[in-house]
Amino acid sequence: MLKLKEKKIRELIAQTGLSVRAWAHEHGFPQTSLAGWIVGSRNIKHDNLLRLAQELHCQPEDIADVVIKMNPDKIKELEEDRREISALLVYLTTEQRKRILDLVQKIADANRAEEELIRGE
Repeated sequence: MLKLKEKKIRELIAQTGLSVRAWAHEHGFPQTSLAGWIVGSRNIKHDNLLRLAQELHCQPEDIADVVIKMNPDKIKELEEDRREISALLVYLTTEQRKRILDLVQKIADANRAEEELIRGE
């Protein structure tokens, strides 16, 4: 099981001025899952670790005992996509943005499940 750095995560969340519960709600994490990941009673999946680090504005290594290396070209490509998507999102309503995020999450989940099947996990 992947061990998260509880003290560091709590510190980063506290810097936002929110409780763990409020922060989880604001950032779209189930509060019970986030609390479980922080105290180590629930295992966090790789994609959730990456998203958690992104939402906390840190690197995964800052909040977990892991080293994640990503191809620099892939990082650049993702950053360009992020900027383009962010520029477009301002023209959408809150509900439209939520529907888009839900759709992207479903596609990512399907792709991840397919990769896990291929790897035999």
